[in-house]
Amino acid sequence: MLTDHSLVDALMEPYQAGRMNSYRETSFESLCRDKNIEPKQDRFVLIKETTTRTENMSLLVRLLKDARGLGDYTGLIIVLRSPFEAFLSQVHASSNMWLDKLMTSPSNKHFETFAKLAIAGLAEIVWHARSQHCRVINYNDFCSDPENELARLLGLFPLRLEQQQLELSKTAHRGGDPKAYSGASIEKTDRSAEVEELLGNLSDTPLKRKMLELQQISEGAASMATTQTIDQLAELVIMKQ
Repeated sequence: MLTDHSLVDALMEPYQAGRMNSYRETSFESLCRDKNIEPKQDRFVLIKETTTRTENMSLLVRLLKDARGLGDYTGLIIVLRSPFEAFLSQVHASSNMWLDKLMTSPSNKHFETFAKLAIAGLAEIVWHARSQHCRVINYNDFCSDPENELARLLGLFPLRLEQQQLELSKTAHRGGDPKAYSGASIEKTDRSAEVEELLGNLSDTPLKRKMLELQQISEGAASMATTQTIDQLAELVIMKQ
């Protein structure tokens, strides 16, 4: 929806998509040239990345630093979601959409792997978040009220909401979540029963408890200032061992 704005160009997961070829370009100008984007004074470039590969976040942080060094305005959007819903969604995607079937059952082993990667990626983000113009958004809030939440995100650029951003249509796949291109409306899958079952089956480990705290922070993000949310995330994923 952000990339449907008339003044936004998109790069969908350049590091995740290029991992097999060891793509690690962190010069903003070189990255844009590689991806056939011409940065212009009156346009914005949106980069979406996968957070559960820590190297992606490290490269993204270096890219933002390079862009800011060129005098460009940079910002960061952090999307928070229940980690248990996110895990179940990843299990479903791994089973039905991904070429690599790496996480096909909601087992303790797979959850521990997911949780470790999620914490590592989030730690890399929040470590540098205070140096960026930043917005935190809750996934459920966005699904419930996309127009209001999208307008709030656009304030980061800043840009005004355009009607075509709300008129979702099936488009050619440009990277990212395949489900994003499958329909004409935002539909949140109700995983509450699955989450309840998952919580009952998972062993009580420090990682599970951290994920429960992350869920609480995610649910409370809408009622907190961005800096307060960042501080809570930093305490959870960096300070607590």
